[in-house]
Amino acid sequence: MNTKLILLACACLCTAAGHSQQAVPSPVTDYKASLFGIRSDGITMNTNSIQKAIDYIGEQGGGRLCFYVGRYRTGSIRLKSNVTLRLEEGAGLIASASPYDYDFLNGTAALIIADGQEHVAITGKGFIEGEGALLSGRIDEQTARGNLPKSRESFRPAVIYMNRCTDIRLDGILSNNAAGDVQVYERCTGLEVNGVTVISRLNPKTRGIVLDGCVGVHLTGMYIDTPAKEIALKGAVSGDVKVRESKNAAGKAL
Repeated sequence: MNTKLILLACACLCTAAGHSQQAVPSPVTDYKASLFGIRSDGITMNTNSIQKAIDYIGEQGGGRLCFYVGRYRTGSIRLKSNVTLRLEEGAGLIASASPYDYDFLNGTAALIIADGQEHVAITGKGFIEGEGALLSGRIDEQTARGNLPKSRESFRPAVIYMNRCTDIRLDGILSNNAAGDVQVYERCTGLEVNGVTVISRLNPKTRGIVLDGCVGVHLTGMYIDTPAKEIALKGAVSGDVKVRESKNAAGKAL
């Protein structure tokens, strides 16, 4: 056989293999929450266990931390790049009712925080319960006793706060009963929110989604029921904000 033909055939095979490898995406690794000692009894405080799981998955290059049926109580946790929180149907993250279990970022307290991360997501048919009524009551109680500094008298934690993050995706979840605003995004790029339900009417000042200096925000198929603005723009100007097929409690398009 002609040597040139053999070399040409080998080159074609190698090229085809290369294209084939590029066309097949890397599989996403799922990690069961229970593997990290995370309890679903609604009582155990899982903050440290959930954070260790997120950190571990991030160190492995990414993956999904999967929560199955149950109530997973936690204080503030911080998402890391390439990590997805997957809440299956019947699974819920339950916010701590203690004001001392929350972290602050840029003066904002929140249950789920991400700062300077990329490719983060919260998906599934589960829910995030902000425990707004209990938490607000405890905040007022501790403030009246002088146990909280004056600078924190009016703080009400959000359910989600992300700052300077890139490629964020929320899909299908229910987030409800926040003590403060439900979801806050500051200087983020590439935010996709699809089929998410937001119900939070406990605090008359609660807003559904707050955008501050964000670019590339696409909100699709949302239902938002909040006393204050469903989608609020504040601070720095946000660009390329698109809202499609979304309604408020009165059935009006957002």
